[in-house]
Amino acid sequence: MLSGGLDSSLIVALAKKYNENIKTFSIGFEDEGEEKGNEFFYSDKVVNAYKTSHKKIMVPNTIALDNISNAFLNMPEPMFAQDAIAFFMLAKEVSRDVKVVLSGQGADEVFAGYFWYPKLPMKNFQQKIF
Repeated sequence: MLSGGLDSSLIVALAKKYNENIKTFSIGFEDEGEEKGNEFFYSDKVVNAYKTSHKKIMVPNTIALDNISNAFLNMPEPMFAQDAIAFFMLAKEVSRDVKVVLSGQGADEVFAGYFWYPKLPMKNFQQKIF
């Protein structure tokens, strides 16, 4: 699953070292006012750099809204993320092509990627982790 962000892009780069035939998938939605509905600009850069076999999945907003209930009903636990519906729909589509998927999901938790983490005493954090 490729967003074009640091986490998923790094996974593509590392996977490419071990396998020439990498399949990548990105999902996007229609723009809503000033809000951009996809990150294809960034994922396209990674696709071009690493020559992956890429599938863009564009979901109309009406279809996304129709899938909200299904997305929440299929979660094993409540998930705080604005991209929960995107992950559900992407997983549904990707499962038609592959059985195993790598994503950058969870890296922000491990590597303190959220804006509130810098408030933590990093010296103590680093000593405990590393």
